[in-house]
Amino acid sequence: MSSPRTDQPSKLADDRPRGQLERAERLSVVVTVYGLLVAVAIFFGADIIQWFVGDQYSQATTISRWLIFFPLLHGLADLAPMGLLGLGRNRARMFMGFGTAVAALIAYLVLVPPFGWRGAVLGTYVSETVCVVLGWVLLIRYQHAADKQPLADGVPRGEPLTSDSG
Repeated sequence: MSSPRTDQPSKLADDRPRGQLERAERLSVVVTVYGLLVAVAIFFGADIIQWFVGDQYSQATTISRWLIFFPLLHGLADLAPMGLLGLGRNRARMFMGFGTAVAALIAYLVLVPPFGWRGAVLGTYVSETVCVVLGWVLLIRYQHAADKQPLADGVPRGEPLTSDSG
């Protein structure tokens, strides 16, 4: 009988093949449904903001509608980095965050001067999109690499243990 791996705590939670990627994929469905529901609520509820805070903040309604997809993107941007941590790929997650910050800085420098707050919103969408794409690409890459590594008992991942072995 094999014992669980104890050399890397981040792998104890899910040693199955494709475990981190599958978990992120399952959670992405929940995050997408939640993000779309929030987007609809913000779109139709934005007028309440103006009524609640007064006419001096009437632009808040417009800005809120521009930001309706931010919760969805931000939720998707958080899933892949958590999977990277589960695979013990902390350095890849750190570089992903750095790359996303550089993309945000460039987007803001290019978009904010000519477009003002609209440029800031667009820059936010650019940086969140870079984070989502980069995170998922890295998670897929590192999960596939992890799937090729044998478990501690020498059985390749994905192959069932048989009762007559050993």
